[in-house]
Amino acid sequence: QSTCPAGKYKGAHTVYYGSTSSCTNCPSGYTSNAGATAQNKCYISVAAGKYIGTANSSVQRSCQAGTYNAAHTVYYGSISSCSACAAGTYSTGGAASCTNCPAGYTTWEGAVSLNSCYIDVPGGKYIETANSATQSSCQAGTYSNNHRVVYGSISGCTTCPENTYSGEGASSCSSCPYGYVSSAGSTAINQCFIWVPGGKYLATPYSSVLTQCPAGLYSGSGRVYAGDITSCIPCGEGYVPTPTQNGCKKKCTAQEMCGQYAAYGQVGEYLDYSDPSGFRAPLPNGWAFVGADGYCYQFSGWLTSLGEWKSGYNVHGSDYLEANLKHTSSKYYHAKYTKKDPSSNCK
Repeated sequence: QSTCPAGKYKGAHTVYYGSTSSCTNCPSGYTSNAGATAQNKCYISVAAGKYIGTANSSVQRSCQAGTYNAAHTVYYGSISSCSACAAGTYSTGGAASCTNCPAGYTTWEGAVSLNSCYIDVPGGKYIETANSATQSSCQAGTYSNNHRVVYGSISGCTTCPENTYSGEGASSCSSCPYGYVSSAGSTAINQCFIWVPGGKYLATPYSSVLTQCPAGLYSGSGRVYAGDITSCIPCGEGYVPTPTQNGCKKKCTAQEMCGQYAAYGQVGEYLDYSDPSGFRAPLPNGWAFVGADGYCYQFSGWLTSLGEWKSGYNVHGSDYLEANLKHTSSKYYHAKYTKKDPSSNCK
């Protein structure tokens, strides 16, 4: 009995006396080792990056991108297949093995190319150089969210918008305190500010509540940065606050407040307008005098006509008072005097 040579096969069989038998060739494209006993012992050597997709076929197909296959043997009647590349690796078509992503980068299972590799960058960081895994921190005044950068690409940070700020390595921008504003790209809370008009002050750090200056004090207008406070101060000698308390003006004398025809005395005193040495206002609407409180009170109308003397005066709120003027007939006028703003041009 002879052994079938390589490339042929023959199973167990009976041969009658006087007869012979022979081995059968393996199917096209297949071979066998010597002594093969059946057709399924025939095999085909499949090249790396290939596979047999159809049983009994000798056609070797290339592995698709994202898969791989090493060189292997497929027996007649069987098939083979390619395996998906593991996470962190990739392959193009017909690959015998998968390629690792560059250091620091990864990818999903079955990735098909180098640009499938990526790096997940946390908030506050960015990739400055292409193909690098080095993560730089965002500069103060900028920010970045969590993001993904594909190999070969870069990323950056975004400038904080107006009325916000950030320090170095920020994943978001912080809002300025309520009522405060800032320029885009601000780098700290103390770059947020509130505008405080003259005559007001900020008593509490980071607050937006403004308080009017107390009487007799003033403050200028300007920016107040978060964390700071302001206060009101007195004017210098010989000066008083303006009506809005946003500055100082020369302090008016009684003469300057009431005019050159003013009579000077205490509130409640009466003045004889017929006396050349006393009150000499040429017209009733010019009559005025300086009260004990230092304000000028100017005639603004009669309350009663000539009549008997009514002593004293009555203050109505803070804007006018009632007083009396003596008439040459020894009768008296009961008049209304309105308090004048001492800052109105010293009149």
